[in-house]
Amino acid sequence: MKKIYTVVLIATMVLGCQRKAPVVISSSVSLTPPPGVYNHPIVISMASASGRAIFYAVNGQPVRRFSAPFTEGQQGTYDIRYGASDGLSLPTRWSYAVFTIDTVPPVVSLSPVPGTYAAPVTVTIVSDKPATIYVSTGASPFSVYTSPIAVPLSAYFTVEAYAVDIAGNRSAITGGTYLVDMPFVSVTSPADGSALPSGIPIPFSATAYDLNGALTGSEVTWYTSDNAFLGYGTAVSESFSDGTYAVYAVARNGTGAYNTASVRITASSTLFSSLTNPNILLDVCSDGPYLYATGSGGLAIFDTASGSPVSFLTVDQGLPTNDLSHCAFESGSLFISSDRGLIVSSSSGIAVSDTTNSAILSDQIGTLYPAPDGNLWIGSPAGDMYLDGSGFHAWPVPLLFTYSFLTDMTDSTMWFGGFTGLVHSTSTGWVTYTTSDSGMPSDAALSLTQDAAGDIAVAGFPALGVSGGVGVFTPTTNTWMTITTADGLLTDTVSSVLYDQDNRLIIGTGSGVSVFTNGTVAQSFTTQAPVLFGTTMSGTSWLATSGQGALKYDGSSVTALAIPGSFPISNDVRSVCINPDGTVFIGTDRGINGIGGAGIAFTVGSPSIIDTLEYTDGCLWAGMASGLFSECSTQHPIYLSDTQVNALLIPWVGTSSGLYYWTGSGFSEFTYANTSGGLLSDTINGLAYDASDGVLYIGTQEGLSAFNGAQFYPAPAPYSQVGTMASAGGNGVWMLTDQGLCLYRNTVSVCYSLPQSPTGIAVDGKGSVWVSTGNGFYRYDGYTWLYYPPTLPLPDSFINTIAVAPNGTKYIGTRAGLGIYRGD
Repeated sequence: MKKIYTVVLIATMVLGCQRKAPVVISSSVSLTPPPGVYNHPIVISMASASGRAIFYAVNGQPVRRFSAPFTEGQQGTYDIRYGASDGLSLPTRWSYAVFTIDTVPPVVSLSPVPGTYAAPVTVTIVSDKPATIYVSTGASPFSVYTSPIAVPLSAYFTVEAYAVDIAGNRSAITGGTYLVDMPFVSVTSPADGSALPSGIPIPFSATAYDLNGALTGSEVTWYTSDNAFLGYGTAVSESFSDGTYAVYAVARNGTGAYNTASVRITASSTLFSSLTNPNILLDVCSDGPYLYATGSGGLAIFDTASGSPVSFLTVDQGLPTNDLSHCAFESGSLFISSDRGLIVSSSSGIAVSDTTNSAILSDQIGTLYPAPDGNLWIGSPAGDMYLDGSGFHAWPVPLLFTYSFLTDMTDSTMWFGGFTGLVHSTSTGWVTYTTSDSGMPSDAALSLTQDAAGDIAVAGFPALGVSGGVGVFTPTTNTWMTITTADGLLTDTVSSVLYDQDNRLIIGTGSGVSVFTNGTVAQSFTTQAPVLFGTTMSGTSWLATSGQGALKYDGSSVTALAIPGSFPISNDVRSVCINPDGTVFIGTDRGINGIGGAGIAFTVGSPSIIDTLEYTDGCLWAGMASGLFSECSTQHPIYLSDTQVNALLIPWVGTSSGLYYWTGSGFSEFTYANTSGGLLSDTINGLAYDASDGVLYIGTQEGLSAFNGAQFYPAPAPYSQVGTMASAGGNGVWMLTDQGLCLYRNTVSVCYSLPQSPTGIAVDGKGSVWVSTGNGFYRYDGYTWLYYPPTLPLPDSFINTIAVAPNGTKYIGTRAGLGIYRGD
C-alpha cells in the first residue's frame, strides 16, 4: 500500500528591534536650536527642506504634527522624536534629539573650612555637580583647580573658588583665609643626598620663621638621627666620620609649636684620589716575578722578566694614601710604609696597622727592613720597633731618627743608621760612629749594606758642612775607607749603597749610579734623577729614582723602567679640561696628558707650560707662553708673535697683548686702540659668555669689558682688575677680581672675600661655583660656603686649577699632581 506524506513548511521571521539613541540621525528635517544643555528656556523650531509635514513627540507623549515653534522652559531633560512624512501617515524614519534645561548653579565647598590650625593643612575643593572649578590663592588670578592645595606655614593664606557647570551656570565665590600657626623651617644647604668628605667641618644652613618673623638662636636646634646635638641657630657646622647621616633642624616658636626639616648626607674618606707621576719612586722591592716600587703617587708593579709595567695601585684600589715610602717582603706579605700607618698586602687583601688598631709607635712610618730572623724592623719619628708574630715591640735606639737597618751576618747583631750617625748594638751595649770619632763620610747614614767578607758600606749624605760620599768599615780591623769624587764617584751626594750578588758595590747618587769594584770605580751611569734606594734579586740590581722610575742594572748596563701614558707628564698641573667622551686633558709645566677616553700624552713645544686648555668642536686648544696650540691645525703651535696666551674661549683667545678671534684660517686682532677704548686693556686675563644677555665678557688688567656682537664697551663694574672667569650657566659670569670672587649679571655685582687667595674657578651642573686656592678649595652652592682644607688627601695643598666634568667629578690640578674629587 502506498504511503502518502504531507510536508508542511513553516517559515519563521525574526524581527529585530532598534534602540533609540539620544543623538541626531541624519534626516530631511532641520532642528533649531541644536540639541544640548541650556540654562534658560528654549524655543524649538523645525523645518522640512521638501515641504513635507513634520511630526514630533516630546518625552514619549502622543505624536503631534508640527505647526509652529514651541517653548520648553522648565528645569529638566527633553527627549524629542521627529520626522517628515507625506502627511497621510506617520514617518517611517525618525530622528532623535535631547535638550536639557539646567538653571541651578553648582555649589562649591572647601575642606577643611577656612580657619586657624595647629597642624599642616591641605585644602580640597569639590562641587556638588559636574563642573569646572576655578581657584585663586592670595592675589593670584583664578585658574583651573587640578589638585589639593598645601597651605604654607606661619602665613595668612587666602583660598577662593567658584565653579561653572556645563550649562554655564556659575556658582558664587566661596573661600576664606587659612592660618597654620606653626613655624616654617627648611634646610637650604647642603642638598639632600650630598656626598661630602669625612673629617672636615660641613656647614648646614636653614631658613626658619613664624608669624613674628625669622627664628634664630635657640629657636632653631640641630640634631643627628641618633639625637646628637649639633648646635643652635640657622647655621651650624659639624664633621663626620665615614657613614650616612640624617641631620634635623627643629624650629620652635614662642607658643611651643614646632616643625622639623631634615637632610641626608654621606660622609666618605674615599671621595678623593690622585694621579701623580709614578716614576718618582722612593724604594723598590721584589718577590721574584714582580718588582714593586713605592712613591708619592702610589705603588707601581713591574714584571721583572720583561721590565714592563703590570699595574699601579692607589687609594682607588684600597690604599689609605698614595704617599708611600718604603717596601719590604716578609713571610709572603708585602709591607709598605706610609704617612697613614703600615700597609700590609697579602692574598687576603690590604690591611693597615696604625695607632688606632695596634701598638705601633706612630702612623708616620719610615724605613722598613726584613731581618734574616723573620722580624720586620720599622723606623718612625716616635722611635724604632720590630714586628714579629706577637705584634709590635719598641726598641730604643740612640739616634735622632733611624733611616737604615742592617743585620750583621757575622754575629747577627744590629746596625742602625740615621741622621746623627751609625750605631751598633753589641752584647756589651751600643757602639757609636760619627765623623768626629771615625772615618764616617757624614753623620747622615742614609743606607747600609754588607759584603760577603763582612765589610759594611755606609751612604753619607752631605750635612752640616760635610761633603759626603761612601764610607766602608772593616770590623775585623776597625778601619774605614772612604769613596768620594776623588775616586771617580759621580757625586758625593750619596743616598743609597748596595752590594750585589757579585760583591760589586752599587752606589746611588744625586747624578746617577757608580759601581765600585776591586777598589776602584769601574762604571758610572748618569741619570736625570737621583738614585734613592735599591735591592738585589737573582743577580739583578733594581734601583729607585726620583724621576726615571726604576733602574735595572744587570752588571753591565742600566735599563729604565717607567710607567707610560696614564699619569701626568709632570706633577705640576696648571690646567684641566674634559671633552664629551670623558677624556680628561691635563696641562702641566712640561706638556699635555690625556687620561680616559683617547688617553694621550704629548709635549707641545718649548717652553711647554700649559696655562689654559679648552676642548671645542672636536679639537683641543692649549694656551702657552709662546702662543696657541691647536690639535686640529696644521700649524702646531700657532704662534701669536710669541705672545702669552692667558685665556681661551674658542674662537676667542685672550693674550697679554690683545684679544684675538680665530676665523679658521687666521686671526682678527682687537686692542685698546682699534676698539676705541672698548677693551680697557690689551692684557686679557679671562673670558666668559653670559647666556642671559648674550654678551661676551672680557676680564682685563684694567677692569671688565664686554662685546655684544656688534661693539666692544666697558662694562659698568667696580673692578680695577679682572682675572680668571667662568660662565655661571646662564645666570651671569663668575670672575676673580681685585674685589674678591664676584658674580656679575646685568650690571650688578655680588662679591665675596675669601681667606685664601683664589687661583681658579669652575661651575658645576647644579650652579655651584668651585674655587681653587693656594691652600685648599671652596664650594658655594648659593647658600653656604664649604671649605675643603689642605689636610684632605690631595697630592698637594696648593691648587692651580679646578675643572668639573659633566658627571660632577672635580679634577683638581696641584703642584704635585692631579687630584680627583667625586663628592658634591
